[in-house]
Amino acid sequence: MITEEFADKLRISQKRIKMPISGVTQARITINKSLKIQMTSTTSNFKIKLECLVPPVITEYIPQVTLNRSELAIPGHIDLADPDFGTPGL
Repeated sequence: MITEEFADKLRISQKRIKMPISGVTQARITINKSLKIQMTSTTSNFKIKLECLVPPVITEYIPQVTLNRSELAIPGHIDLADPDFGTPGL
């Protein structure tokens, strides 16, 4: 999934669909758009083409509190895709 806000920033053509989905507590929503993207690794030659649903939002900002990365024991050889991992609202 990609949020509508991010999809608009990508300026990729979107396809109209009608896809009902449900989530936590069986809350239901109908997704009306999808788009195709290609994701590419910044640390290897991996890449993949995906078709993503485009909901208005996916979740609240996560995490909601600051995480101390040093307490998470993330191995040093792991490159995180999100440089702001652990910072609320980013």
